[in-house]
Amino acid sequence: MRRSLAALSPPPAIDAVSREAPGEDATTRPESVVPVVVEQRSPVPGVRALAAEVKSMLPNIDFTVHVYAREPAARVVQINGEMLREGDAITPKLRLVEITRGGVVMEAGGNLFQMGAQEEWLAR
Repeated sequence: MRRSLAALSPPPAIDAVSREAPGEDATTRPESVVPVVVEQRSPVPGVRALAAEVKSMLPNIDFTVHVYAREPAARVVQINGEMLREGDAITPKLRLVEITRGGVVMEAGGNLFQMGAQEEWLAR
């Protein structure tokens, strides 16, 4: 018996993938759906959402250049006057993790956070 895929809707973190046996095609094979777990990253908080003790570790952060490219090796930002690539340390306690289309993801004290390319952070 063929069932509608709507009746087999997987949970949000799972994509359904149909598999065909050799010699079968979509019109001759029985409906077979194999769930595939898709890793979903939890959203990275913005700098202003960080705990006070993490914010206190941050220096002034001023963006002057932001270049995003599909190829990670071509991505570059200028923060506090220094040209940086993914993985570079901004200070001993602050690291540039990823350059995204709209900004960056950084890590301070084991805490990931994001900032937009037009955003700045003034240490207090």
